Amino acid sequence: PLMVAAFNGHASVVRRLLQTRPDVYQVDAKGHSALHHAILGHHPEVVRLLMAEAGATLHKYEKSPLELALETRARECLHVMEVGR
Repeated sequence: PLMVAAFNGHASVVRRLLQTRPDVYQVDAKGHSALHHAILGHHPEVVRLLMAEAGATLHKYEKSPLELALETRARECLHVMEVGR
């Protein structure tokens, strides 16, 4: 549910799901986490939520969310990651 909500940019759903303390580092079959999915969907608000409220980081994956944001040209998401939480 968290990955789907992140990909679709449903920030209020993501916020509610984060209250259950999910494993934000869980990945799907492609190695993508909720943070990756937020980037793939170009949803900077969700990226900010996952980083600030759940402590998701950019460096724990085979392909980092930063690399993915660069590849997909997710400029607003890149800005959130650069500026920080």
